[in-house]
Amino acid sequence: MTRRTLILWLGLGEPSKVAVIALACLLPVVIAAFNGARAWEDLRQMVAIGPRPAGSAALRQTRAYITRQISALGLKVEEQPFTADTPIGKVEMINLSVRLPGRRTDRILFTGHYDTKALRTSTFVGASDGASSAAMLLELVRTFKDRP
Repeated sequence: MTRRTLILWLGLGEPSKVAVIALACLLPVVIAAFNGARAWEDLRQMVAIGPRPAGSAALRQTRAYITRQISALGLKVEEQPFTADTPIGKVEMINLSVRLPGRRTDRILFTGHYDTKALRTSTFVGASDGASSAAMLLELVRTFKDRP
């Protein structure tokens, strides 16, 4: 028997269009079990933290929130630290990865990001950007964790 791995990846950067396409293919399963109220609460919690630019204490707090949610499901979050060259210099960043085992060797990747842009002239909490994709991915973990 082969195994498929569903990988939900929360990175720092723009979400992948591949995730949207893959999600559309799995839409019947998602509609049946996806809990919008839980996803909304995850969104609310992340927005309440405030702006979450890369390398900030707020982003560490967000990462801890995401990790607690995944760990509460009995799953492991893998951290993938890296240093990025940005317009403001080198910034330490951490991607998060959660693997859900399947029956085949194929891999389906869902990706998003949980950070916000660093804006000096306004407050940007990324509700319809980083927080929404992270909230969607958290609820997808809940939705798919017990499905082969």
